[in-house]
Amino acid sequence: MNEHWLVARLYCSKPLSEVAVVYLWLKAFHVIAAIVWIGGMLATSILMLSSVREGQQIQKASSSTLITSVRRWDQRVTSPSMFVTWALGLAIALLGGWFPAAWLIVKLCIVLLLSALHGWLSRKLFCQQEKKSISAFPKPQCIPFVVIMAIAAIVMLVVTKPI
Repeated sequence: MNEHWLVARLYCSKPLSEVAVVYLWLKAFHVIAAIVWIGGMLATSILMLSSVREGQQIQKASSSTLITSVRRWDQRVTSPSMFVTWALGLAIALLGGWFPAAWLIVKLCIVLLLSALHGWLSRKLFCQQEKKSISAFPKPQCIPFVVIMAIAAIVMLVVTKPI
């Protein structure tokens, strides 16, 4: 099934097939889950920027409460959103017949990078909450930029399918 075919069908008077409707719903929920996941990553990385200075631990009680709240959000919302994004994305790729398109392989590599970065941020939250030290790599200052550039690359790949 080709996505361009689906788009063309949206503008026709004939009803969409059940598979096409499922494909569009999966894609909508995939985008929603990705927005929640990336929003959580950006919020966590901004918290790291404001609370971590050269590997020093947070000393203020209010900051500690904030770390605990953000970590809880990460565990209950951001991480599950990442898994939903992966599951729905793979389902869309299989249903749409996108494997082994080069643009999709590049996108999956970028998403894998974002997933690893999310894991590092989650670990950083845990260490901050437990007052343990963790490697400062990657530098917290670059994380929001990396996330935004990765998302921009993904959007460009998905919309244009250049390769």
